[in-house]
Amino acid sequence: MSEVQAPSESVESYSSEKQKPILTVAVPTYNRRNNLAFLLRNLAPQLINEPRVELIISDNCSPDDTPAVVKSFTDAGLRCRYIRNRDNIGPDGNFLQCYEMASGKYLWIFSDDDVILPGTVNTILRLIDGQDFDLVYMRPLGFVRDPA
Repeated sequence: MSEVQAPSESVESYSSEKQKPILTVAVPTYNRRNNLAFLLRNLAPQLINEPRVELIISDNCSPDDTPAVVKSFTDAGLRCRYIRNRDNIGPDGNFLQCYEMASGKYLWIFSDDDVILPGTVNTILRLIDGQDFDLVYMRPLGFVRDPA
């Protein structure tokens, strides 16, 4: 397994709260700004005023406008830690970086082309808050049409 390089650029935006999150949602991404924007449009409303969740976006040196997409959401109030790699460290390295950067009790690595439906984060928090699971498995919900 290759060693993950330390991120070369990091833009962090946090509230002043020092509470350790229960859940880290980590999104590894590469060159899919439109997918990421769609995901963040669905996810951002679920994270507003939710200090129990940490959001990490790990950008594997995307040549597209991924940084601008993330900035537009952070400028609108989304709390997240954006990590932009100087070099592409490969998909495995990017996933591993998400794991290494997470500070939540639980980690959910979520692809940039998946969709988190409204209410999902709250449902998960309700199920895991105050619990001590080794592993939480969630079955995906398949859909044929636009989920939004």
